Amino acid sequence: VAIVGPYPREEGKSRGGVESVAEALADGLAQVDGVEVHALTCVRGLKSVTLRRTAAGTEVHLLPLFGTLGCLTRFFIDARRIQKELRRIAPDVVHVQSQMLYAFAALEREWPSVLTIHGIRFREARMERGYRGLQHRYATRYELDAISRARNVICLNNYSFQSYENYLKEARIRFIDNPIDDVFFDVENREEQGRILMLAAVRRLKGIE
Repeated sequence: VAIVGPYPREEGKSRGGVESVAEALADGLAQVDGVEVHALTCVRGLKSVTLRRTAAGTEVHLLPLFGTLGCLTRFFIDARRIQKELRRIAPDVVHVQSQMLYAFAALEREWPSVLTIHGIRFREARMERGYRGLQHRYATRYELDAISRARNVICLNNYSFQSYENYLKEARIRFIDNPIDDVFFDVENREEQGRILMLAAVRRLKGIE
């Protein structure tokens, strides 16, 4: 299994939700007998492919990220780097996390694939302003292309499904929650009546204005 998408550069040090769930999923699958798990992600500052192995057994492939101009160049360099590494691994299935670079490179290309939807970029684009807003609006072309090409899709909830429903006519849909690391089930219960703790980013893209 090749998991392709945002992934922590260092074990246990995720930056954002997609990296966190991809790491939890990969390490969970790596502990299943007979399953070999590879995680591919692009990282700034590298000059060559770097390999590491997690404690759970996931083989992590860190690829140099070119990144410049991104979707404006159809991810010309980064997509080819991802495809080259996938050919070397020769996976039975590719699990793509997110709808942009990684979907363009690996979704429904040379390998059976499944896409997990993370984020609703076309709605986020409406909330961005200036040059960044223009970038987001252009990027939605790639997002909707990925959604339309996907034949196997994992939705985290009804909201993501309903957002893309018109583009998912030919896809097989499964509703599967984000994975959670086992360590969180061992947290000591210190609840207090009437107290709520929320750990989240509060920003305009959450649509709370």
